[in-house]
Amino acid sequence: MKIRRRFDSLLGQVSMYRLVTLALIVLIIQAFVLSAIGIIFYSPTALATSLATLLIASYVSNWACAAVMRVHPHSESAIITALLLFFVAFPASAPIDLLVLAFAAFAANASKYLITYRGKHVLNPAAFGIALVTVVPLTSAAWLIATPAFLPLVALASFVILYRTRALGTGLLFVAFAFALHTVQMVSTGFFGIGDALWWSIGSYPLVFAAGFMVSEPLTLPSNRWHRVVVAVVMAVFAAFPFAVGSVLLGPEFAILFGNVVAFVLRRQRGLNLRLVRQTQLTPTSYEFEFEARNAVDFVPGQYVELTLPHRRADLRGLRRMFSITSVPGSQRLSIGVKVPADHHSTFKSALLELEEGDRVQATGISGGMALPDNSTIPVLLVAGGIGITPFVSQIRTAAQLAGAHERDIVLLYSVSDPSEIAYTELPGVRVYVLSPTAPEDMPEGWSYIGDRRIDAEVIASVVPDSAQRHTMVSGSTGFVDTVSVSLRGAGVRHITTDPFFGS
Repeated sequence: MKIRRRFDSLLGQVSMYRLVTLALIVLIIQAFVLSAIGIIFYSPTALATSLATLLIASYVSNWACAAVMRVHPHSESAIITALLLFFVAFPASAPIDLLVLAFAAFAANASKYLITYRGKHVLNPAAFGIALVTVVPLTSAAWLIATPAFLPLVALASFVILYRTRALGTGLLFVAFAFALHTVQMVSTGFFGIGDALWWSIGSYPLVFAAGFMVSEPLTLPSNRWHRVVVAVVMAVFAAFPFAVGSVLLGPEFAILFGNVVAFVLRRQRGLNLRLVRQTQLTPTSYEFEFEARNAVDFVPGQYVELTLPHRRADLRGLRRMFSITSVPGSQRLSIGVKVPADHHSTFKSALLELEEGDRVQATGISGGMALPDNSTIPVLLVAGGIGITPFVSQIRTAAQLAGAHERDIVLLYSVSDPSEIAYTELPGVRVYVLSPTAPEDMPEGWSYIGDRRIDAEVIASVVPDSAQRHTMVSGSTGFVDTVSVSLRGAGVRHITTDPFFGS
């Protein structure tokens, strides 16, 4: 448990985009080492010229496309696209081949701006770039990364990325299903024994890399859990059974694109242009930001929105962050609750605090699958740590509007470090039990103070004796979620959904 807390805390210091960038850089260093000692065929010169060409072409084309479209370029995204293409395309040193790589990078970045739906790109840029130059045809995918020597680091990096992006289930399903299908397909040819087929499928085919670095891309994945299952299966089937159309072999890069198309049909999610309406300080360390969209915003209560906020000298947390939505769906107003520690917080949150009324920010999409059960007769237990109350605020407000919260059996355990940190008190129809060092003053009706206690199995059993029969959701810091989840299982709770918050 302690190791997991430290792991979560470390991940919380790095944005998802920066994590992917760092992982790719480590793999690139390994590629040069493997090239130097002769394990991979391509020379260090070919790797270096290819990498330089892709980085320059990707950065410049991304900047040019953003200028034409009059939007702020996301430079780190362009760098990630270049690094992905480095591992997918054929390394080259001849000028004509380098021009093909540059064209692939240009096509990849252009797709982010041209193949979009309501401000959000539809296709994985790197997969589109290499697929286009394959179809033309100018070259084809090499998948340099599909070399057994890369597998240990690729597996580790993919696991960390999938865990950080909350897509671990999707990635594992893709790998397992594609691995099984590809192995069966190889054995059925009669040329491979089961052992060779197993090793070839996992060691010399880019399933693990594709899962961690491409399947996991949040902007092209649907937020609904079952929709993700469908997308993972579609990608796995096409990845396991590559087929030719004319002289073009539709390899794993096309499987990613087919999955992207299915995801687009399932989600039809749009980017949002939001205008800040109001900033309210809720507690000494938390704020609520209320934005207005041009149209009504549709989402499922409990989901989160990803905001993009360009600012200078961004730290490792980057330019994009995810925040739980506290408003109700179907309105043009969208609000989020944000914790801003006084002693140390990210440059993103500093920039967020500096926004003035009327300033605009971009939301790249709404995601998350922590929703109340559709069946309103199922009793619910909510467990919130500090600002982890935010996704529950939207759920409770919506339940009150739709059917009256009194018709739904909801119990909330609300743990705060100090009574002054209680961010939301208007939670109609919900039984609330507060855990804090001292009793809050003027608690609303239906609220009870149960002392300076930690949420363990004993507390759960005494306060919520029927907890084992309840659908339970836990939200808060990663350490809080991990600890409470163990306590809940100790109290006999089995149906648990979690929403860990990473870092500040």
